[in-house]
Amino acid sequence: MINDTNIEVVTVESFSQLANLYAEFEKEYGSPTIFNSFKWLQPWLDNYWQPEWRLSAFAIYCDKKLVCIAPFYIQQSLTFPYLKTLHLIGQGEPESAEVASEYLDILVIEEYKKIVFARLLNEIKSLKFDIVSANALLSNAYFLSIISTLSNKAEQRNSLRYLVDVNKWSFDQLSKNSRTRLKRAKNQLTALNAEIKWLDHSEKLQYWPYLIGFHQDRWQQKGALGAFEQESFKSFHQSFINNHPDTIEMSAIFVKNKPIAINYYIVAKNTYHFYQSGWDEQHYAKVSPGFYLHFWSIKHCPSMFYDFMMGGGRGSYKAKFNCIQEDMKSIKIIINTKKYFLKKLFSKIKNKLTSIRSNN
Repeated sequence: MINDTNIEVVTVESFSQLANLYAEFEKEYGSPTIFNSFKWLQPWLDNYWQPEWRLSAFAIYCDKKLVCIAPFYIQQSLTFPYLKTLHLIGQGEPESAEVASEYLDILVIEEYKKIVFARLLNEIKSLKFDIVSANALLSNAYFLSIISTLSNKAEQRNSLRYLVDVNKWSFDQLSKNSRTRLKRAKNQLTALNAEIKWLDHSEKLQYWPYLIGFHQDRWQQKGALGAFEQESFKSFHQSFINNHPDTIEMSAIFVKNKPIAINYYIVAKNTYHFYQSGWDEQHYAKVSPGFYLHFWSIKHCPSMFYDFMMGGGRGSYKAKFNCIQEDMKSIKIIINTKKYFLKKLFSKIKNKLTSIRSNN
């Protein structure tokens, strides 16, 4: 029988202890989703962790059996009013270098959920922080259920996950406009003698710089830096690829033996998670290589699901592929309303002063 007297809460003191807990959990229950595995969290810690941040993670045992890992940490701002924010490990890095981990959550065995949540909520309340911040959570995330009870002061953004069930998907399900666009792209690529394929391991390493270059060129033409501008972002992915090559896949379109479009996937269990892409927009924009590469990759996906991951809304290009749409949420739970108000006020003043200086 599960009762409160059988429950033990352990405070996690180090990253090595946390790594061992994830290994124990995986050995007992199987692998969690890739973004909730230590495969993903370890390079995040290696590349983004700051000495002023405080590990605030917990493990929960029932009858000496591990049933929950809550990978929290608290990030304190170095500027007034020194806001303290509770995050899940894997989020909270600078926006300019953001890995944008999605679907993060606590790990918990379903049958223990009720009693674990009650104890975990008490532990969270014992921590000292001003806000809770979590991005790109699935609407049924355990973490979301827990933190929503902390305060009725919250800021929330809704979004959607776009998921394709490969075995139930077909070209005929797409809109007339999408079918016409894909047929036109196919004809144009055929005229160019284009080759489309999944890359082998050596090709992934060989063409990785092309993906970075295409991505950066596209965003810089829009006046943005692009994700790969930051060394920490590049280092994160290089580390992930080097240490877990079996979890990486890439598809690409080649013209005259040179790539013109590349898709980058994180692969786990029965799902290809589309993470990043790049294409030669300068020379091949009219061919729609990025759009067509998604079509080809879905059609030739060797797994059950093709996951576009989070999209901004129903107007997203991802919606054109007749995906299953699942609700997602990004949320800030505001505990200390006064400090949060001061933070927003000072940010507004700082931005105003910066604007005045730039105009002088």
